[in-house]
Amino acid sequence: MPHDSTSATLLTNLKEWLPTIGTVIGILGGLAGLAMAFFTKVLPWWRTKRDRRSLEKHFGADLYSAGIIERSTQYYIQPYCRSVDPAGAEEPRLVYGAKENLFEAVDSMLASPTEYRYLILLADSGMGKTSFLLNYYARHLRQRRRKCELALMPLGIPEVDKRIEEIKKRNPPKNTVLFLDALDEDTLAIVDHAARLRDLLELTRDFQKVLITCRTQFFPKEEEIPKETGIVRIGPRSAGEKAQYAFHKLYLMPFTDEQVQAYLKRRYSFLKKKKRALAQDMVAKIPNLSVRPMLLAHIDDLVRKGRVITHTFELYEDMIEAWLEREEGILPGLHKEPLRQFSERLAVDLHMNAKHRGATHPSRGVDNGGKAMEHPARRLGALRPLLAQPRRGGQLQVRAPVDYGVSRGEGLR
Repeated sequence: MPHDSTSATLLTNLKEWLPTIGTVIGILGGLAGLAMAFFTKVLPWWRTKRDRRSLEKHFGADLYSAGIIERSTQYYIQPYCRSVDPAGAEEPRLVYGAKENLFEAVDSMLASPTEYRYLILLADSGMGKTSFLLNYYARHLRQRRRKCELALMPLGIPEVDKRIEEIKKRNPPKNTVLFLDALDEDTLAIVDHAARLRDLLELTRDFQKVLITCRTQFFPKEEEIPKETGIVRIGPRSAGEKAQYAFHKLYLMPFTDEQVQAYLKRRYSFLKKKKRALAQDMVAKIPNLSVRPMLLAHIDDLVRKGRVITHTFELYEDMIEAWLEREEGILPGLHKEPLRQFSERLAVDLHMNAKHRGATHPSRGVDNGGKAMEHPARRLGALRPLLAQPRRGGQLQVRAPVDYGVSRGEGLR
């Protein structure tokens, strides 16, 4: 067969096959898109829905509402922790030292038969203490082979002691790990945290392990964060073990840059690149606030509303408003506007006297200025600003209003 004839035949056959090849490529592309959508959207959605249903079934609305469970489990990123308070620096990202995955750390401590019988997980507001407990509990429910039973109880509900006693009746305490959520929301602990802690330890002494979560700011000073439980160890002790069970402290760490990006990718798929870009732009404007999971969720609210942020102070305004709404009504006499005024006056005092103190850091003292700014929350020792840097020696700092004022001044120039 002549060469030209062969080439013509091949070209003819190729033209006939082109539609079929195009169809096959289209089908493969569609299948790849479906697979991508399944693994990035459908599967995570199904897992979250499964966990949410399991948690709602076990807790009911009287313990954790469906909204809290959904917000806590959706797009969840496992955090890091360390045994030293990570919030001592002026910027939460300036944290050094060993860190580890919180789930792995708690797994290890719960498996230890020695002094780690009592754990206390400390973190600032909005850092994800309740979210961790709910997601850890959801993981426990998924496990087919369980080494022990796990019970979770929020301390801020009525008759919580009675409910703990009911857990003892349902599950053998010696084979049950008990999670107690939010000591700072326990009404008796607000009055006398030391006495309440002793009562809780006595009430829970028969459980295999006990983990309590609490806001770091709840304790007047670091020295009052409990180190010894007062519960005497029963049974022989090996050399070097303490006579009492120790309270092992864990501090929840702020999100790293990588965790922030992981959250944004999980929250906004490749089909939502525009929204992801908007969120990343907001994160870039306030990087040190976006390390808190709750504030990342608030950024998503702004993205969904289509809010255009042109100045950093506008983002601060929205976040401070969210904090005020969250704190209002936690305690009798704690109202939004007085709390706003108190925070602003304290922020002005911190900023104006920064040169005298050496920094806008509470270790330089705000008591003199703070005493003149009476507020019900201050008298109760319960002003727990969501955006605050932690305190030392019982002193207090409200950082966000300071940054808000500075950024607003720069934005309006």
